[in-house]
Amino acid sequence: KCNQILEESVANTLKAACIQLNSGDDMAKNIDTIRASVADAARAGASLVTLPENAFLMESHASTTPRTRYTQAAHPGLAAASELAKTQGIWLLVGSAAVQTDDSGKTMNRQLLYNDKGELVNYYDKIHLFDVTL
Repeated sequence: KCNQILEESVANTLKAACIQLNSGDDMAKNIDTIRASVADAARAGASLVTLPENAFLMESHASTTPRTRYTQAAHPGLAAASELAKTQGIWLLVGSAAVQTDDSGKTMNRQLLYNDKGELVNYYDKIHLFDVTL
């Protein structure tokens, strides 16, 4: 009986991976880095992978390029997240992505969870945003 309980416990173990990134202002490059890191985590047996805040884009304050705003449906990073969750067969938690919520240009710092089929399961709009002057 004890061995059976131990075998069931091991079979029901969740292996999670937390991806650490140094994202910059090149979204395509960030997505490529995320793809490689998530694939490595999935190969190592992770069934839940988490990304940090602003994983897809961390714009420089010195940037002179106008900020690009994406709706959730048009966000290249979120499309990649959905595809990654599905192709890697993992659950993927996006720490946050800036998502335009309406025509006013208002954006939310949104955390999103995708299941292993690439479907958005849930999201949370952060209300206490990080702000710091360096």
